[in-house]
Amino acid sequence: MLNKQFRNAFLRVGILHLLSKNDMYGYDLVAKIGDFFEVTSGSVYPILYKLSDEELVETYLQESSEGGARKYYKLNKKGIKTFKEELKEWNGLIGKYQKFIQKK
Repeated sequence: MLNKQFRNAFLRVGILHLLSKNDMYGYDLVAKIGDFFEVTSGSVYPILYKLSDEELVETYLQESSEGGARKYYKLNKKGIKTFKEELKEWNGLIGKYQKFIQKK
């Protein structure tokens, strides 16, 4: 099982990736990530709050046809730049790891 720090770093990049494509509300992020990985709202929302504290995302309310207003998260310019940097780091790390485990 992955340790919590590694999982959170992975989720952070995943959330940034999804937000780089579209503005999303929290539950939708949980569902989209949950299509591929086991995740709970208790692990996604703290990351969203941290991204907001770091001023990488902005939030806004939008009325929903299914009930009250939903809080949407939107990646800002600083968030886009950070996402690109962190994705590059992840890709480098994954490439190095693959070389490591394939080495005889």
